[in-house]
Amino acid sequence: MGHDAFISYRHGADADVAAAIEQGLERLARPWNRVRAMSVFRDQSDLAAESDLSGAITRTLDDTRFLVLLASPESAASPWVDKEVAYWCEHGKGLEHLVVVVTDGDFEWDEAAGALTPATDSVSPAVRSRFTTEPLYVDLRWARSAEDLSLRDSRFRSAIVLIAATIRGVAPADLESEDVRLHRRARRLARIAVASVLVLALVASVAAVAAVGNARRADRRAREALGRQLGLAALDMPASDVDQAFLLSLVAAGFDDGDDADRFQASRALIGRYSRLDQLLHAERDTASLRDVAIRDDGLIAAISTPGDGTTALLIWPAGARADPTVTTLPAGVGGAPPVAFIPGGRILVGRPGGDVATIDDDGTGLAPFSETLAVDLDGGIVAAPAADGSVTLSDLETGATLATADDAGAASGVVDLRYGRLAVVSEAEIVVLDGELRSSARANLPSGEPVSASAAGPSAAVAAVTASADGIVPWTWSAGAERPGTLRAGDAVALPDVVGQPVEVTVAPDGVRVLVVGTAGSVVLNLTSGEADAVDRGSTGRVAVDPSGRYAAVGGARLTVWDLATGRATFVVPLPANAMAWSTSCEDAACKLVTAGESL
Repeated sequence: MGHDAFISYRHGADADVAAAIEQGLERLARPWNRVRAMSVFRDQSDLAAESDLSGAITRTLDDTRFLVLLASPESAASPWVDKEVAYWCEHGKGLEHLVVVVTDGDFEWDEAAGALTPATDSVSPAVRSRFTTEPLYVDLRWARSAEDLSLRDSRFRSAIVLIAATIRGVAPADLESEDVRLHRRARRLARIAVASVLVLALVASVAAVAAVGNARRADRRAREALGRQLGLAALDMPASDVDQAFLLSLVAAGFDDGDDADRFQASRALIGRYSRLDQLLHAERDTASLRDVAIRDDGLIAAISTPGDGTTALLIWPAGARADPTVTTLPAGVGGAPPVAFIPGGRILVGRPGGDVATIDDDGTGLAPFSETLAVDLDGGIVAAPAADGSVTLSDLETGATLATADDAGAASGVVDLRYGRLAVVSEAEIVVLDGELRSSARANLPSGEPVSASAAGPSAAVAAVTASADGIVPWTWSAGAERPGTLRAGDAVALPDVVGQPVEVTVAPDGVRVLVVGTAGSVVLNLTSGEADAVDRGSTGRVAVDPSGRYAAVGGARLTVWDLATGRATFVVPLPANAMAWSTSCEDAACKLVTAGESL
């Protein structure tokens, strides 16, 4: 089945705007008996897992009527967006069927030159040169900072009307009128349905046996139609209103007189969507978005909130509690969106390594400063701290005892990771590894090529660390023997799939066989032994949280994906945004819980 529109955009910059445009085009002027007003393709909601992503995109473009380009400096720099526009202009319907939506940057037409000005940075030079006449574009440069992008917003509604009118080939005013007419008709049909039930009930009480049978059949059809409408309304409700959505789905089932499982179709869909949900805790209205979260093995939950007044707050929910959380405003030096974690002694650590750090009691009292750190391994109980002379010290988190030291490690400007009792520091030309158990350090020069953008400490001497760049993944082995310090040697590089983009974060499995690489465009699980990719996911590009055993890794972003690094497969995927994640305990030792923060917990 073909599509009316294909949305081309840059994920990291315009994912929310693209999703809102898709929803707006599908809902504007939608007849009551149709799921959507038009068919809109957006890769994160419509693209199936395929080995040939480029082929899937081109096939979809061939079967689409209009291309909607979200223009911004980020999309101008995206090779995928550039390829999609180029293919559309050369093999598709051309600029006559291209709708430009500017979400950021400059988009100016030079009438004298008959071209877009050189200052136009929201499209790439290759795309800019294709315009020979002044294009009509929709300005949504305000939309990125908007809190609620929906048809209830008059500015956003006007933009959607203009886009939809272009695609449908009608005047915007006619489309607005059609939407109002359909809305009034739906309300009129609902009133008629309720009135019909009452009238049919009255007629049934006085009519003949045959008339009673007909009235009952009509009543059943009206109830089923009303039940379907209520079920769809329940599925449209956000995760923060999950309780009301379940109640509404049960009301919808009550309107179906059948005795089969289909009457609970809406309820079953909600159960499938939230089957992994253990608890839904609500923050106060003025706490805005939750940016990071931690959960202790006894169920205590701590989260970081960033209200709109520029402050940063710590929210604490007692174990098993469903009441409002304790809210503590953090010092200005720990502002922004700092990470939060539980440390020994019943206290909470708040702060980003390399910046200001503070600790607080688990009841929200006793706020106190903490020594500046470079990295902290809470599972291993190890902290890494830099010194003014450029050296790095690895110490025990509880006793403060020094475990290992490396001089001139370049930690101030390097890529740092602390895990498995090892600290990996990658500077511009060198990698340094400190081992807390061996109480030693080793260093080596980096191979020539693209600069390292991510690194990770490894679990064994065979894989003591890995470095990631656009050239691929390089494993490093540690040869200690009688040498002090030890020796690092680089292994063969493993290439990354193009769909991953620039590596941002790397995690090594406890057995050292696989690594999870999260890039700017997607995630991949690589097998270091075979050099092949076990799985690729384009939906999860956000932060990573690894359970204490190291086996399970949760990747956030536009949706939540949990990987099993022992098998290289995704354990489950939840289609809800996740800004931050935290594990309660090791998933191999006992039943564990994963708590995520996004629109809610």
